[in-house]
Amino acid sequence: MKQTQSHELVDKYKIQDGLIVEVLKYESLGGYYYNKLPSKRLTGCKGGSILTEDYEDGVGRVLPKGTMFLHTSPVRPITNVDEFRFEIRVSGGVIQGDSHAIESALKDIKHIINSYKGGVNYDKEEN
Repeated sequence: MKQTQSHELVDKYKIQDGLIVEVLKYESLGGYYYNKLPSKRLTGCKGGSILTEDYEDGVGRVLPKGTMFLHTSPVRPITNVDEFRFEIRVSGGVIQGDSHAIESALKDIKHIINSYKGGVNYDKEEN
């Protein structure tokens, strides 16, 4: 297992080929923005950007400079670990292997979750 992304919005871990755990450390501010926004890429966060100036949408909502986006949605980082969401992503639609391989993957996932509950991020690589 290794950590492939560490950012205040999203951490990602590769458990094995085709099995990724994402720790979502943000809440949505609501809305989707498909227009070109005055923004720059967020370093270290795939799909992330940050507004470089205030932006007013077509219905009068103003998003201030510094608002972060993931893809097309404005988001705000959260620090309360109890509010973090965990996603397990599987390419190919299945996890397979012998009982040892499955138990090992489940143990790694549980370890990641517990490391956040304990307030300590799991560090880059183990195994």
